[in-house]
Order: sequence, then structure tokens, then C-alpha cells
Amino acid sequence: MKHLLKIVGLCVLASGLVSAQAAPPQAPPQAPEVTFEGCLAQGNTPGVFILQNAKSVGGATTESNVRFVVTPKDSTITLRPHVTHLVQVTGVRDATPTPPAGSAVPESALPKITASKITMMSNECVVPVASLTR
Repeated sequence: MKHLLKIVGLCVLASGLVSAQAAPPQAPPQAPEVTFEGCLAQGNTPGVFILQNAKSVGGATTESNVRFVVTPKDSTITLRPHVTHLVQVTGVRDATPTPPAGSAVPESALPKITASKITMMSNECVVPVASLTR
């Protein structure tokens, strides 16, 4: 009987060690943040904001003259005061492909950035001359 109790005790101890070594579930990898600079405009409906003539700042991509729908990550990010300003938007971009520059694409089909930070670079937007000829 003593041996049986020892064996049961060892089994309980061993199972505790095995469960302690099991890896905790990992959260899915989060997309890296990106930064784009462009002109913030009011969308076609209230509460929708579009970053126009945007170009990537830093990072691995060199996109330019693209448009994004910008949504705030939380209530600390306010977009309305920056309409018609040149801004830098930092946030997580969704997987929607970027449409060709100058193409007519509805807002609902634009890629989206969930903004964690917005920085005003200038209180006015200056459209590059090259953008006017497209």
C-alpha cells in the first residue's frame, strides 16, 4: 500500500511538471505600424476621413500618391480638427491592396489605417504639381 501511494504521488507530481512546461497560448502576430504623410480630408459621409496624396515615411515601403480611409484606434485620436491639414498618420494598415495611383476607387474599397497617432505637419495642404496633371 505504501508503494502504491508513492507511485500515485509520483504520477501526480510528474503530471504537474508536464503541464507546467506546456507553452502558454500565443496571441496572433500583430501587423507592424506604418507612417504615411498626406492631406486629411472629410470623406463622403460624416465620420469618414481620407488621407490623400499620401506617401510612406520611413519603413520598408516607398509608396506615394495613395489614399487611405483613416479610423482612430481609440477616443484619444481626434481627426476632425486636422481636416485640410498636412498630417503624419501612424497606425496599423489593413491588407486591402493599394489601388493604382489616380484611379477612381470608392471610399469603401480604399485600404484602411487604424491610427494610433496623428501629427500635424502643416495647417494647410499643398498638392504637388505632378498630382494636378493626372
